[in-house]
Amino acid sequence: TRRIDASLDLLPEAAGPLRHWSPVRVCHGAAQVSARLALLRAQPLEPGERGLVQLVLERGVAAAVGDRFILRDVSASRTIGGG
Repeated sequence: TRRIDASLDLLPEAAGPLRHWSPVRVCHGAAQVSARLALLRAQPLEPGERGLVQLVLERGVAAAVGDRFILRDVSASRTIGGG
């Protein structure tokens, strides 16, 4: 799939809020894929909050319901959250 609907837990120590269409790196299984974060709510996701999102991936991954993922910044140097 190239789109994943997910519940995202943003870490309290995240650098700042995540806004609609923010670029991110998704780590799922052995794959690391660039993606855009589509917020499924009107307000930005603040550090420490949980929210529903859609991950729009640059390329497809083999994902199943209930799979876990880690969300990192674009350079993949800092973990932002997961779900």
